[in-house]
Amino acid sequence: MHWNWLKHDPWFPLRSLVHTGHPTSPLSTPELVQGAFFSTKYESSSIVEFMRWMPCYESMMWPIAMFGSFANWLRGENSWLEAPVILQSVECSRSVDDRDPVCIILGLEDIMFDQGVTTRIARDYREALAELDRFSKNASINSVHVDTDFDGISTESRGRVRVVLLMGSGHHVQNDVQTEVAAGALLTWVNQV
Repeated sequence: MHWNWLKHDPWFPLRSLVHTGHPTSPLSTPELVQGAFFSTKYESSSIVEFMRWMPCYESMMWPIAMFGSFANWLRGENSWLEAPVILQSVECSRSVDDRDPVCIILGLEDIMFDQGVTTRIARDYREALAELDRFSKNASINSVHVDTDFDGISTESRGRVRVVLLMGSGHHVQNDVQTEVAAGALLTWVNQV
């Protein structure tokens, strides 16, 4: 995520120095906000309105904490939010054939979490779910169900993890031009849980 941000905004370190480390420096202009959160089709006037709701000061500890340990970060692994720890809070007892307990939604114009990051996250959850003994050992966790390009959505359900890719949407899928499509994909997932 941090590398993707730096590719999006190579002037970030210098601007942050000029802004004396102000926490909103990375999001100080409508162009930076659009690039970070929204698709290219999102209206500029809506971005200015969105910026009015952004806090003037925000803790930078959450993006720093996303690094986890430096060694794990270098390997592309997050140690701060491990899938097995998160899954302890998810009810996974129903049959494998009944549902996907995990859903990952990604806007394809998201500059922070690209498809490579999403693929790693989905793999981590699939591996963690495979290790859980709370579901039927006879069920096939390797079955794949794919719905491709339905209303700007590409969905893959494999290993009890659903990955939804939204075409034409940025990081804020709930606020971007594909809001209705994202809500429909989320509702479809919620209904099968």
